[in-house]
Amino acid sequence: MSLTTACGWCGTTFDPSVQPTCPRCGAPPGHDIESTHGGWTETPALARNTTIQMGRSQACIEGDQNPVLFCTLADGDSMSFGHKNLLWLDPALRMGSVKTASGKAALLTEVPWRQIVTTGPGTLGLAAGRAGELGVLPMDPGSAVHVRPPSLLAAAVGLEVALAPGPISFWEQDDDSTIQRFPMGRYLVRLAASTVPSVAFVVARGDLNIRRLAPDEPLLVHPASVAWFDESVRWRACVENLRGRKDAFFTGFGALSGFSLGSRSWVGPGTVLWAEAFGPGRIAISTAHFSASVPTAAQRYLIDKRATSELSWD
Repeated sequence: MSLTTACGWCGTTFDPSVQPTCPRCGAPPGHDIESTHGGWTETPALARNTTIQMGRSQACIEGDQNPVLFCTLADGDSMSFGHKNLLWLDPALRMGSVKTASGKAALLTEVPWRQIVTTGPGTLGLAAGRAGELGVLPMDPGSAVHVRPPSLLAAAVGLEVALAPGPISFWEQDDDSTIQRFPMGRYLVRLAASTVPSVAFVVARGDLNIRRLAPDEPLLVHPASVAWFDESVRWRACVENLRGRKDAFFTGFGALSGFSLGSRSWVGPGTVLWAEAFGPGRIAISTAHFSASVPTAAQRYLIDKRATSELSWD
């Protein structure tokens, strides 16, 4: 007689005698959700050989400090990922690609201008190439999330991958120029589940913590710590120093216009730039966040030539 149990993390019903962990998120049976006083919940720690079911395909997670994702794709099932995340693959897999960004957008951001798409049958191995925690993000039909490019490892079959503009920005004034900065990145990756449940795999430095915001509930977070968030979450930027807090002008999602720091008295030691979120929705942060990257010579050239205003997603 089989005894089924409901996963405490994602709600999936499964039989522990057949599969020792949840087939959709990898949480062990009897996993209790414990939140801190601040409302944060750490994602379940995934044991070695944790198997995730992706429709007719499977993914197995190996390793602790530098996790590797071994994927077995069924005939016709596909998976998309960046070329830097590929370790090895079965020659029987059919390879393709999909354009996700223009050349200028790829040069100015960490978004690859093309995503590799592999179609089964066959096996492949994926890794982020750095130490961190590998998290599983189950997605129901009709749901959508925005993921910072450094956090995304792979997207399974059934997910639509596209670009979305960074939710916050500000203008940095210099003696003879004004440059628009994007603390969360100029572009994020939008993942949307269309008609079937699917799953995405993310990698976070440190631990991956999640908080669910009530409607219009505010929260200040460090922009570089954000790993992913629900599309329903709204954002605005504000800067704070010893003289107080100065809010941004826009409060909607997806606007490219930001706010000016104005007087230089707002910039200097002790200045903190916050990303203020408003619910409803979930926010996931990495406790050892990704620092902002220094622009390359090519990026600085494009910024100086004001080419950034001509970026397109085509």
